[in-house]
Amino acid sequence: MSRPQRKVKGRIQASEGCSGVKALRIGYVNVNGLTKDKWVRVGRLLEEQEFDFLFVAETWFVDHADHARAECFLAGTPNGSIEARLTSGRSGRDSNGLYLLGNTNTARASLKGRPVVSEHAITFRVGKDKIAGVYYPPSLTPYGIKDSLVALKDVTVLLGDINTRFRCCDFQSGNPGPPAREQIFRDYLRSDDMHHKAPDDPIEDAHGRTDPGLARMVTTDHCFVRGARRTRLRLLLNRKLHLRTDHLYTLCLQLDEGLSVALASRLSVALASTADPIRFRVGRLHDEAVKERAVAYVDGSRDVIRTMLAMQDVDEVNGELVRFS
Repeated sequence: MSRPQRKVKGRIQASEGCSGVKALRIGYVNVNGLTKDKWVRVGRLLEEQEFDFLFVAETWFVDHADHARAECFLAGTPNGSIEARLTSGRSGRDSNGLYLLGNTNTARASLKGRPVVSEHAITFRVGKDKIAGVYYPPSLTPYGIKDSLVALKDVTVLLGDINTRFRCCDFQSGNPGPPAREQIFRDYLRSDDMHHKAPDDPIEDAHGRTDPGLARMVTTDHCFVRGARRTRLRLLLNRKLHLRTDHLYTLCLQLDEGLSVALASRLSVALASTADPIRFRVGRLHDEAVKERAVAYVDGSRDVIRTMLAMQDVDEVNGELVRFS
């Protein structure tokens, strides 16, 4: 079976050419069954979006033995319901299944220890951060959710499809509920110094256009972040990613401001093949303090800016600079 990950010839590890670039890009997508065509799309998503790590929910354990042998496969939740179906006489597919996939060039080198797996969650450590991906199916009781969250009380970030919508949330779409689940998560946010992460405003280019591939409102796939941890969240529309699923978007979370480790690795290789002078425009930076920060950033990151120009257009670079404001 072909693997869903194409290695980029010449890519090097982040530690060999990108020291000081600490950002990680983490994704989460619910695929509604990881069929062969979706497995290929997920592999391309991992590479094209430069994810360092990608959680894949509702795999339904389709072709699990094959997937578990793939180079990008890091961990998967156990399929405990097979035995339950056999003993109960119940038939049908399993609606669960959560994978953690990783960029083959950066993920394993970044991990601190092995991922920890439970029935509904996978956690891993990178640096000082502990990241959790969860899938809480509608059948999971409120008590089951509470028990899972207690085990995840020390995570920095929690991503997942929790099958819950929140009232009094200006970035939530759909009717709130179920009430019991919503209250559990509200209590979780109050007690564990976590906050519900809102999608960051889409960056406008020099012509005032925003990326049409982004959603602005969340459904049942959410992100929670501890304290003042600096993050950036985008909602990538799955139809634009050519991924067949009834979920609207893929969560794309970047920790810290900067490039992902995987993207930085590619850019550092491109640096050696480009000698173009650095050219950029800075717009809407009217605050003097902001201008000073932007100038300091560019002065300290010329190599990174040069490589960005080698692979992206100037408007995308401007967007990165405008985020200082």
